Amino acid sequence: MKKQLLTSASIILLTFFSFTTFAQRNAGGSSNGIPQQQSLTNYPNAFSKTTTLKYEVPVDGVVAIKIYNMSGQQISTVVNGTVNGGTHEVEYTAPNLPNGIYICNYSFVSGTNKGTVNHKLVVIN
Repeated sequence: MKKQLLTSASIILLTFFSFTTFAQRNAGGSSNGIPQQQSLTNYPNAFSKTTTLKYEVPVDGVVAIKIYNMSGQQISTVVNGTVNGGTHEVEYTAPNLPNGIYICNYSFVSGTNKGTVNHKLVVIN
């Protein structure tokens, strides 16, 4: 098993308007082995019942988008399957979630390219 040492320089904070995504950058100039085009955003954020998740897939591959609470419990699976490369949008309806911060986990696998990005969702009822 190959271990990777993370330094403060290897963590990049990407800010998209009012939402924040954290990504690990490797020496090849990609986020977690995924080409730069891969991204995840949502609008509106904060939201009450429904938000739109917009994600970009660099090439055809397997995508999983899951929502977790701050205790690490999985709340729901939004996407889980093979997706064509390009920009996609999916509407997420919060299943009676209480106010708080949730983590939207986006993972992508295509051949040897794979990685994960976490994105903060804010629910306000």
